[in-house]
Amino acid sequence: MERIVYFLKKAYCDEMQIFHYFWYVGINLEGIGLVTYANELKTQATGELTHAQLLTDRIAELSDKASSDPTEWKNYSTIGSLDPVKRLTLRSVLERAVEFERKAV
Repeated sequence: MERIVYFLKKAYCDEMQIFHYFWYVGINLEGIGLVTYANELKTQATGELTHAQLLTDRIAELSDKASSDPTEWKNYSTIGSLDPVKRLTLRSVLERAVEFERKAV
């Protein structure tokens, strides 16, 4: 059971990091992407947050809690550290999104 909770927590941390990434770039995207894709990125962020909620619910059902600490999200995550401020062009955001999908639950 502990191993299951461990992997659920890792998945939760991935979702929270990806949520933050998409939300941040949806607000701060540079160039034409701000006009054309900002709303889609915010919608994607909301979807990631929904995934995190489902994982949190399951973790709670197994008598544990998901982390509320963003530092732990980075440490538990399978995607490592994300620094959205370094990737604010539409191209870099879309490339990063493809990377996330390869590692998705």
